[in-house]
Amino acid sequence: MRRWSSAISRPISPTCAVTREPAMSPNTVAVWLLNLDTGGSDRYAALLRFPGLLSDAEQAHALAYRHEGASVLYIHGRALLQLMLRHHLPPLPEFSAPRCALRIEKGGKPVLTGAFADSGLEFNISHSGNHLACALAWRRQVGIDIEALGRATNCEDVAARHYSPFEQADLMRLEGEARRERFFYYWTLKEAYLKARGGSIAGQLDEISFVPMSDGTVLVQDAFDKDADAHWGFTVLNALPGCQLALCWERQSSCFTPAVALRIIDVAELGAQAQSFAPQAVCQ
Repeated sequence: MRRWSSAISRPISPTCAVTREPAMSPNTVAVWLLNLDTGGSDRYAALLRFPGLLSDAEQAHALAYRHEGASVLYIHGRALLQLMLRHHLPPLPEFSAPRCALRIEKGGKPVLTGAFADSGLEFNISHSGNHLACALAWRRQVGIDIEALGRATNCEDVAARHYSPFEQADLMRLEGEARRERFFYYWTLKEAYLKARGGSIAGQLDEISFVPMSDGTVLVQDAFDKDADAHWGFTVLNALPGCQLALCWERQSSCFTPAVALRIIDVAELGAQAQSFAPQAVCQ
């Protein structure tokens, strides 16, 4: 498991340039996955595990949940996002807070503000069951969706209302577990695409169709964007047992596929990194 590296700090001089660009390649999409056992969890203990990583509003939101498991999942999701952002963002001499400031855009999308408002980082988070996924990219829109295959869903009924004729036909030629897996294959692609592109899921899913190719690539056909396949690319990941995961990323050229830097992190490591995190200013 990759561990966090501690940078050697040096005094900041007037001639020392400090960049606000993230420590990642524009040719990479980073994905962090967390598998969380919420059984017997305590929201107050979870908040203590991540001091300073949730804003006052986020803490209030976490405490307002009726179900303990949902509250703990929300807290860990916000902590995962914050630690992923701090891992990829550069240290700044004027920035010593443990969390990155976020604001909510119209439509509910969180974006960076404050010291890193112009960093160019785009991110997206998803959860299903006890699984959390966060994707981060530099200067390209990104969307991610994770679904637990065991969730209660009437696949045939949902597909009849929200899948394209091609997708429905592909689904119905399969049986049993294979049909269920293919259902979530298309569902995660649809959600990841709409999250990256922006806009509501309602009333649009059947107008978007995906075509899996023999080489593992995925084509998209969108009734609202005839050039969608030139604008967006997809990666399907089988990283966690019992889960389907899809990633949508904005193309920077029609034939370019970014590398996916995947990291699977457990709760103990996430908590340890939160406790030991100490921002430092670095000059090269």
